[in-house]
Amino acid sequence: MVIIGILFSAVLLFTFVLGVAVVFVYFPRWLFNRYSPSPTAKVAGKFALVGFLIPVLFAIKYALTRTEILSLSIFVWPTSLSMMALDSYAKTWEVVVGFLLAGLSNVGVYAFVGILFSRLLRKFGGASRV
Repeated sequence: MVIIGILFSAVLLFTFVLGVAVVFVYFPRWLFNRYSPSPTAKVAGKFALVGFLIPVLFAIKYALTRTEILSLSIFVWPTSLSMMALDSYAKTWEVVVGFLLAGLSNVGVYAFVGILFSRLLRKFGGASRV
């Protein structure tokens, strides 16, 4: 059980670092057109944008209705599992930090999936520009 916890923490840390890099390095460079991104980076960026919007939509829905969609969230927001640590008597700032960590980790997961998808599409799809 300890090994599973360590592996989960390592994956969460990796996706968090990747998410921070995408949000604070890649997105600003992409928005201000300082460089022409590669086709793989474009696909990864689009996937990461979707990964960013999912936690935002869940937060808006929760703010408006005060209800959660737990059965759906695990499939579209896999890093929401890390928020289980906030279930017992967490302070407001702890919840905000945990939510941000889970959201940025989700960006990293989606960016990584976008990179894999782009590579597989180039290899097996025969598309030369993706």
